[in-house]
Amino acid sequence: MATSIGDMPTYNMRNVLNKPLAGLALAAVVLFACCEFSCAQTATAGDSPQQRRGFGQPERGVYKARITPHWLTNNVQFWYRNDLRGDTKEFILVDADKGTRQRAFDHDKLAAALAKASGEEVKADKLPFSEIQFVGNGGAITFSAFSKSWRCDLNTYE
Repeated sequence: MATSIGDMPTYNMRNVLNKPLAGLALAAVVLFACCEFSCAQTATAGDSPQQRRGFGQPERGVYKARITPHWLTNNVQFWYRNDLRGDTKEFILVDADKGTRQRAFDHDKLAAALAKASGEEVKADKLPFSEIQFVGNGGAITFSAFSKSWRCDLNTYE
């Protein structure tokens, strides 16, 4: 039996969104579509599906996109590395108890101290290491650079 347009139920979008499940489903579809569009726009030839989906290294041009926390022994603080434009990076310390986020150390002072101790050129935004370890109740860090292990006192930078 044919029905006329006047016999067909009409749906007001507001009524559909008022239904919890329908609103959630709509939000999921929109979020999925946005993610797919974003991934398609940033994918380049030769990218693996994992890289296009957000696994592995960040896409070129995407910065501060990932946080890999390295928890300190007190389990309320962690550090992470931000990979930035131009192969630069910064190390950040977060105190979850206090709700603070700051640089893990003075990058300029550490670069100057490491350059002096190693005889190598060291730039504060391109430190020659990617991992650090806090030691001495957080008063010093250790790291590997120029095929050696180093310890830096964060009070004196020696």
